[in-house]
Amino acid sequence: ALWMGDAAEGTARKILDLPVEFKKIDVSPDGSFVIGSTHAGKIFKVDLKTLSIESLVEENGYRIWSVKFSPDGKSFAYGMENIANTKGFVKI
Repeated sequence: ALWMGDAAEGTARKILDLPVEFKKIDVSPDGSFVIGSTHAGKIFKVDLKTLSIESLVEENGYRIWSVKFSPDGKSFAYGMENIANTKGFVKI
């Protein structure tokens, strides 16, 4: 599930059930999107206005350990590891 919190009020509410478990997430600089990575080699983007989910990346045979938007929010980078031989990669 994806939850949105209000730090000032100390509250949170569930806004969306997700089809997968995100291991790492990042919020776009303008707050419009969340990207989430899985250990099954997938990255999804969630539009926080429409709550639509889009599959962005599928790296079969890899675990994605990290994901991060660029400062302008137009691209993102992610780090991954080959499951078979544990060699790591970073893609942008």
